[in-house]
Amino acid sequence: MGVASWLQSLIGRGPAVDEQRWVVLDVETSGLDPIRARLLAIAAIAVRIDWPEGRMAIDIGDSFEVVLGQDQVSSRDNILLHGIGEQRQREGVPVADGLQAFAGNHLVDQSVSGSLFRSHAGLRRIRRPVAAAGLPFGL
Repeated sequence: MGVASWLQSLIGRGPAVDEQRWVVLDVETSGLDPIRARLLAIAAIAVRIDWPEGRMAIDIGDSFEVVLGQDQVSSRDNILLHGIGEQRQREGVPVADGLQAFAGNHLVDQSVSGSLFRSHAGLRRIRRPVAAAGLPFGL
């Protein structure tokens, strides 16, 4: 299934899709292993698209960001990659609180945020989060 047909399938599955508003999601982890890596941060920002004019704009006011507290900070090489230092990792919000804030945020589809919450809250391990979210490609 291609991206276009996947997007088309979403239209019939729930509330109307806002074609002018897209959300870019970014996560930072302690590594690349989806089983062992810890989630360090979640960020999301809305992008407004004017299709007839062929323009897009980042909507700074429509965003979300949280650094999740860590008992064990990631490696020095990992910190150099994502820029979240030891102090920020130790002082981040409790993981459950950060995930709850993200899951309740209006930016994202509840099925995606719910899967992420269940996975990292230990309620259910998702080995392929992209496929579990219904996206047309896997990891």
